[in-house]
Amino acid sequence: MATVTPHPDLVLFAQWLAGAFSNGDQVAAHPGRYGRIELVFRPLPQGFGEHLGFYGEQAYGYHLDRPYRQVVHRLLWRDNGIEVENYRLPNPQDYVGAGQDPERLRGVRLESLLHREGCSMVFRREGDRFVGQLANPGQCLVPWEGRETYLVSEAVLREGRWTSRDRGFSPDDHQQVWGSVLGSLEFVKVMDFSGDIVL
Repeated sequence: MATVTPHPDLVLFAQWLAGAFSNGDQVAAHPGRYGRIELVFRPLPQGFGEHLGFYGEQAYGYHLDRPYRQVVHRLLWRDNGIEVENYRLPNPQDYVGAGQDPERLRGVRLESLLHREGCSMVFRREGDRFVGQLANPGQCLVPWEGRETYLVSEAVLREGRWTSRDRGFSPDDHQQVWGSVLGSLEFVKVMDFSGDIVL
């Protein structure tokens, strides 16, 4: 449980983030261009020490039992905005589907997680949205099919909507190796979990 009063912008960010999202509308509007993706940001039921914590899971709609991304986020207020730290679970298979079953997240503890160095995002409020990018561009390394790539990540959070674009580039020639070539993925919130936030 948080032991200090969070900044109002951080609370608003957490409330907008907490939920299940789908890009189904985007898929329907552009058949064949995008795969259907389901995205969950579930508040950790016990909080994260004096900070807010989330479990994140991302999967194709036809393989919800095989998410391609599982991560734990810790939200920190900084002078220049909201820092979202990213952590790996040591046993991610044990948490598949936990975004819809928060009781399974009660055992998640910071000391058992693996910090993804260089992969923190910083979000800054710009009117009715929070705009995010990597805090340290070029330093978030992601293995991809046996080769090393660096992540370029951009995201925008608005009330009821999450837009993101993740791409991997070769550190040798800086050419794109993986990720969207058609633009950002546009998600709409389909379930609201803001009532689960522990302040």
